[in-house]
This record gives sequence, structure tokens and C-alpha cells, in this order.
Amino acid sequence: MKFGAIDIGTNAARLLIGEILTNDKGAQFIKKISYTRIPLRLGVDVFDKGKIKAKKQIEFTKTIKAFKLISELFEVTSLRACATSAMREAENGIEIQKHILKETGVTIEIIDGEEEANLIFSTFFLLDFEYSKLGIIGSSFHCEIIKLLFNDRSLSIVERSIFFVWPKNIKSGL
Repeated sequence: MKFGAIDIGTNAARLLIGEILTNDKGAQFIKKISYTRIPLRLGVDVFDKGKIKAKKQIEFTKTIKAFKLISELFEVTSLRACATSAMREAENGIEIQKHILKETGVTIEIIDGEEEANLIFSTFFLLDFEYSKLGIIGSSFHCEIIKLLFNDRSLSIVERSIFFVWPKNIKSGL
């Protein structure tokens, strides 16, 4: 089954299409099939004027239409769209959300910061990687993860939480 995730951020909108697979050890991971990024720059309008201007709304709608077509091309069975900071802060965020639903049939969830963090961390360990860096924008926190650190095993939810609650315990360059 193929899944699509649309991330509508302050600077860009992204569409990631993936498929959940199981490796020979029984661990599940997401295999990336397609990744598309459009530099919408919603934050420029929102953080300057408090709302998303008409020209940017048109670009936004076209972007979501394109993402829907790409999802159909790859036969995505489930598509989720989430918007973060710029849409939360925009005076007209709800109005734009409704307009895009009407024009495209895509429901955009405007999520808070806590939900955003939960989504990031809950899916992080499903990604297909040997080595990955996670950078959190706006801070100096960088976390280096090497597959060997976990001895080739999955972490429980509690272990994942501990891992991210105390990042200073992670040594760089393992």
C-alpha cells in the first residue's frame, strides 16, 4: 500500500510518497517512492502582513492540485496533508483551508507545534536509512544517529521518548 504525506511549512510544501515494507528481520520501514518540494514561502506573507495574500493563495492551491495529481499517478491509497506555523498564524488560514478543500478535495489539517513534533518523532524510526542527521530549525540541537547505535533493533515508544528527552546523552561521531 502506498501512502502520501503533504507537509505545508513556512518556506515550502512537500509531498512524500512512500510504501511500508518489511525487511528480512521483520522490521518495518518506509521506502521513499517520490519526493516533491515547492518553495511556496507562505511565511513571507504571514509574518509580514499577518495573512496569506491572494497571489500566494493561488500558488498554494495549484501546488495542492499538483500534489494530488502526483499522488494519483503513483496510486496512493491514503493521503494526509498537514500545515504548520504559517497556516496557524495566518488570519485567513481557515478560509484558505476551506478553499483548498473545495478546489482540490484535499483536507488540510492545521496542526499545533506539539502534534508537529509528535509526527516527526513517531515516524523517524520508520525511515529507510543507515545514517541520518536530524536538525531542528531555530536551535543548535543536532542529533546524529547511526543504525549500529540501536544494535539493529527497534526501539519501544518509551525508549524513543527517553532518546529524545535527553539528547545531551548522545555522543557525536559514534
